[in-house]
Amino acid sequence: MGLISPTQVTDGTTADASDVNNPINTIANEFNGNIDNANIKTAAAIDGTKIASSSITNTQMSTEVKPVTRYTDDFFDHVASGCVWTADAAGSTLLASMTAGVVYVSGVRATVSAITSRAFTASKDTYIDVDSTGAITYTEVANNAASPALSAGNVRIGIIVTGGTSIATANSVNQGQEDRVLPIASSIPYAVTDSLGNLICPRDPNRKILGYRQTVANQGSITTEVDITGLSVSFIAPGNRKVKVSLIVDGGSSVADDVVTFKLKEGATQLNRFDVMYRPASSGNTVCGFHFVTPSSGLHTYKATVVRAAGTGTIALASGATYPNIIVVELV
Repeated sequence: MGLISPTQVTDGTTADASDVNNPINTIANEFNGNIDNANIKTAAAIDGTKIASSSITNTQMSTEVKPVTRYTDDFFDHVASGCVWTADAAGSTLLASMTAGVVYVSGVRATVSAITSRAFTASKDTYIDVDSTGAITYTEVANNAASPALSAGNVRIGIIVTGGTSIATANSVNQGQEDRVLPIASSIPYAVTDSLGNLICPRDPNRKILGYRQTVANQGSITTEVDITGLSVSFIAPGNRKVKVSLIVDGGSSVADDVVTFKLKEGATQLNRFDVMYRPASSGNTVCGFHFVTPSSGLHTYKATVVRAAGTGTIALASGATYPNIIVVELV
């Protein structure tokens, strides 16, 4: 079988220049118009090299198989790279800058342009959100106020905390680090999540960590049940997914053989409890406990409490920068 002339198609008709340059037209001619605009959305969708993504609709490809839909099914919104904020001159100015980055929101990949020396308003907590087009929204609230709502189709990538004249320290830039202490409300810092349970700058598409809080301050003179200061974590649970709640706390009693009970609770509802006997007096014991639960979708707040269950002493909890007490919520 010989080669087909570039100026002739298989039905014996002569191909014109548009047929040679546009193979789709050639195929359409071959099949006498069976491939037309009803099958391929519009002629404008074909530029000779590709079909525009905007022209692929539910008629041509169901939403169940679109790559964006598949990505939304399998992964959470997250920051894939970059978008790192730093104070330009911590302690001196209100200026901060951000590197360029990539985010995924609702399955859509968006590039985010770098920000150079943006001036932030004094004495504010500025929340920084990015949508699926890469557009940035800045929302200001008073220092240590409740977090503003996160708009649908956005991912929260940071909180910049300013004083009267400057961004005080590097730690005034909160991008979800577990050791951030600003903003703070009711002795609970917005570390990893904000006060509404939104993750701050999530970088894990699988979202293993839903919420985290730690405390590095001691708490003493405990006999009756009290909340452990700082160990209350708000998080947003996806529907029908199991989570693991873990607690790590170090403490001791002033009297030997006192029994102490630690509880994981949601409001007044107890999820689990862990008992420990302190022996001898003033000795330190680290309690590590966990619990599995399938919460309803939406906002939840889990906390840890402590009570002297038996004995006559007073309980003291110990923690520090290198041995924090922790509560963490993870997807499993």
